[in-house]
Amino acid sequence: MHQQLAKNIRKLLKKNNISTSFLARQTGIGQPVIHRIMSGETRNPKISTLLPIAQFFGLQIEQLISNQPLVSMPVMNTLPIVTLDQVNNHLTHPIEPNHTLTIDLHLSERAFCIINQDSAMCPLFPLQSALIFDPDFVDENCEFTLARVGKDHLFRKLSQSPNMNILSALDKRFPDIHMEPHDQLIAGLVQARLTYLSFDRIKGRSQHIESLPMP
Repeated sequence: MHQQLAKNIRKLLKKNNISTSFLARQTGIGQPVIHRIMSGETRNPKISTLLPIAQFFGLQIEQLISNQPLVSMPVMNTLPIVTLDQVNNHLTHPIEPNHTLTIDLHLSERAFCIINQDSAMCPLFPLQSALIFDPDFVDENCEFTLARVGKDHLFRKLSQSPNMNILSALDKRFPDIHMEPHDQLIAGLVQARLTYLSFDRIKGRSQHIESLPMP
């Protein structure tokens, strides 16, 4: 059993292009524990260890420990929900979040979620919607971005003019911002979800109600 288990975990990690450290963080199972399972050192791992790993890959424990087909299922990732003030710390030294959001997207380990508190992007992105960002998806071609302008972080639509990045609000009462050389694009918007829950009421893993289609 332990040999097939190790083989299946290696196969799943390779298939989903994730590391053992990422799996450890997402499941709460210590990385040394996962390494011992994969090396065969742990011959009879506990159910409490196997269950989070199986659930992460959308499998039953029986599939994980046997030669049954590993049915392709969406990989569930858990993103930290951070405030704008926490973005820099998260990107340099990932924080232990008080709140998280479970998603079925393949994103980088630095991806994060912000609960929108800025009316400048209404009505397309309502207040309290969950905004999912990934620093690996940011460039001059992304349509919506989180940018650092001076000391502030702003969620805006990105457009370009010759030698200039321009940040625009969807609410035209807010002025356009011409980015200066010291300003920085932080992360690209990957997805937005309605949540209808105030940030203070989100406990543990929040559940999205509806996904907003990206323009």
